Amino acid sequence: MDDGTGNVRVVLFRDLAEKIYGAKAEQIEDVEKFYDGLDVLGKEIVVGGRVKKGLSGELELVGNKLEEADAKKECEMVLKEIG
Repeated sequence: MDDGTGNVRVVLFRDLAEKIYGAKAEQIEDVEKFYDGLDVLGKEIVVGGRVKKGLSGELELVGNKLEEADAKKECEMVLKEIG
């Protein structure tokens, strides 16, 4: 994921991965073909989870919540926080 200020590896398991990819795991027969057909670049989403150090030593976000970004909702939350 990239928010314009940096990027972080995001790990999503089963239901969340299926949600973002738009396909059930059992529907994927050819993994290489599946990855070639992904259309997630530029998709605006909000991911909740916990950050941990991955196997490579870099930080990664293990997602436990995923929803499409709602710009109005995000702006309202920021304005509420800053008063």
